[in-house]
Amino acid sequence: MELNSNQIAKILPQSYPFLMIDRVVDFKKGESLTAIKNITGNEWFFDDQSCRSEVFPETLLIEAAAQAAILFYRLNNEGKKPDSQIFLGRTKAEFFRPVYVGDQLNLKTASYKMLEASGYVDIDARVNEVETARIEIMYSIVK
Repeated sequence: MELNSNQIAKILPQSYPFLMIDRVVDFKKGESLTAIKNITGNEWFFDDQSCRSEVFPETLLIEAAAQAAILFYRLNNEGKKPDSQIFLGRTKAEFFRPVYVGDQLNLKTASYKMLEASGYVDIDARVNEVETARIEIMYSIVK
């Protein structure tokens, strides 16, 4: 299964300009989801003149990973009421190298455990097959 940005926007609660996933390139129900974020120089967070760095902020990398986790949860629970809210529980992130303007960030989300009211996912973030970050997210579902 593949999704474009318009389809993703209908699933995620975030909206432009805070939508951090450009497309989904692979989804295996109950197993994994692979999402793509293209890092471009015209992103809103690069507009600040005091910030001359071309490094994608790590906090936004965590947000992109969280959005990939939400997509994974929602796609695994298609057909169920989408009015539930997803709350971030615990997040653990290890960063190995920066992500720069021009990079294509590949976020592979794998389910560690998915329950009715909570879950735990591992996200492996890579650029050109080089690991940039490893993120673990625990979340809970409130209906």
